[in-house]
Amino acid sequence: MTSRTLTPIALIRAEEWKAIIYYCLTEDTEHNYECPDEHAIVVWTTSDDETAGPSMHGAFNCETSLQTPGFVNVFWLSGNCDRPEGFAWEGNWSPHMARTRFMEMYEKALGKKYAGTRSENRG
Repeated sequence: MTSRTLTPIALIRAEEWKAIIYYCLTEDTEHNYECPDEHAIVVWTTSDDETAGPSMHGAFNCETSLQTPGFVNVFWLSGNCDRPEGFAWEGNWSPHMARTRFMEMYEKALGKKYAGTRSENRG
């Protein structure tokens, strides 16, 4: 079994998280996201040749969000496949790329830019 790694990429207010979930469910025309519940946004970055379906290369996950009351800790999830070598090729997703993409999604959903550092969004 492949181990998973959660890398923190953002800290946002709970109401911002709800707005992002709503955006992903109603406005994302690229269909790169799936929101299976209120606790995860799964990002699909490629097609799986074996199943002809989407392949998960990362996920924004808030399973440890209770660490900061009133806020959601957003993580990038890696290693969620039986073939971890799929995450190793140059140009594939990294925590930095996931954070950059999340910041773009944040701006689209909320109409404002995400703060430059995790602590700046608290104010």
